[in-house]
Amino acid sequence: MGINVKRQDVVENVYALASELGLGITETIDAAVTAKRDQLEGERAADVKRRLKALRAIQAEVVNLVQPGTTSDHSEFYDENGLPV
Repeated sequence: MGINVKRQDVVENVYALASELGLGITETIDAAVTAKRDQLEGERAADVKRRLKALRAIQAEVVNLVQPGTTSDHSEFYDENGLPV
């Protein structure tokens, strides 16, 4: 199994980073890829939190639109067996 990197600048960057980190090429690539994946996962988690916050704000507004005494109980339309009257 192998990876063929066709851009010389990428190869040079990997070697430079490996030298700075004191790691081998494989470990350097692993560290870089793992760091990027962790970053993306964090961004996705932050996006989910942001969306949930927005949904909760909408939910809070909708609750205020319901008229007092309004209910979703429709038992008057059904008999004791759950069949329509």
